[in-house]
Amino acid sequence: MTLTLVAWQHRAQRPSVKATVAPTTVEPAANLGTLIKRARPSVVTIIVYDRRGRELGFGSGFFIGSSGQMLTNHHVIEGATLAKVRTLDGRLVPVQIILADDAKSDLARLLVLDEDETPYLTVAAERPQVGDHVMVMGSPMGLDETVTEGIVSAVPEQRSGQSDLEPATLQITAAISEGSSGGPVLNARGEVVGVATAFMREGENLNFAVPLERILTLERSRPRTFAQWRHPRRPVTATDYYLDGLASWRLSDCETGLELFKKALDQEPRLAEAWWGRGLCLLDRDKQNDAIAAFDRAVQLRPDFASAHYDLGMAYADEGRRDLASRECGVLKNLSPPLARKLEGYLSDDHPRALSARGAAKK
Repeated sequence: MTLTLVAWQHRAQRPSVKATVAPTTVEPAANLGTLIKRARPSVVTIIVYDRRGRELGFGSGFFIGSSGQMLTNHHVIEGATLAKVRTLDGRLVPVQIILADDAKSDLARLLVLDEDETPYLTVAAERPQVGDHVMVMGSPMGLDETVTEGIVSAVPEQRSGQSDLEPATLQITAAISEGSSGGPVLNARGEVVGVATAFMREGENLNFAVPLERILTLERSRPRTFAQWRHPRRPVTATDYYLDGLASWRLSDCETGLELFKKALDQEPRLAEAWWGRGLCLLDRDKQNDAIAAFDRAVQLRPDFASAHYDLGMAYADEGRRDLASRECGVLKNLSPPLARKLEGYLSDDHPRALSARGAAKK
């Protein structure tokens, strides 16, 4: 039998089909349809590219936890210079950071820098049992957000003397096919119990997933861009430092973030994004005036930087400088009407709406 990793399918073979549905939670679903509706917004198609920007193929992935973190298979991104995720609403968002990567377990944890709040799935607390109902979500043959269902047929233990190159896998009857790699295997509560990875071409209902234990033990490494991941000795640029800094901020490590933004600005003092990132870290450290100065510098260097205008307006509002906050709101009406509405909500004392908007960048 041939064990087939189902990482990606070439673009020429891909039909263009897309489904529509809505938001995520992990409460027990009343029926399969409800569970699918809840989980779908968290599952994405990952498109990978070469160094010339040509599409190599695609796989699947899913958001897990907060801060824009997502899981997929190592072999989905292997050989790629760039990756983007296609969300349920059709947006293409770049994958900027590789947080962890384990070729032996065939897992990768990525970070997507998306301003929109992203629903995410939760990992199950216990491994599944043989006979448990499961479903696989992904993009087989290019069919975005496709669902297959089945049961757990085997939960092998790690055998004594078994090579790390042959990790124990979860065997399921839910169909996995090309393009499904990296998609979640969910239990009846909508919780992740595995990551789809391979199938036997000659076998009937022989489909495999990276098990729960491997997900839980995947160790985070230093955040790296795709360029750093593929070429570890490549000189680090100001943009690299900025992206690493933003990843640190999203992971609530502002001390490291500030160090990285400083390195970015030492190399490129006029990098508006690094000033903005510095402001975000300072704001989280309750250094309001310093944050305002950093946001102000960012919008001076890049007047069309909507996120920086928004955070500057929020910081002004928190300081009671409503006239300056209103000025930023006026700028945003031309640059980003949705952000303008969020800032207006804050200024009109609609605090839950605005505070949620502010936190969206981290989710």
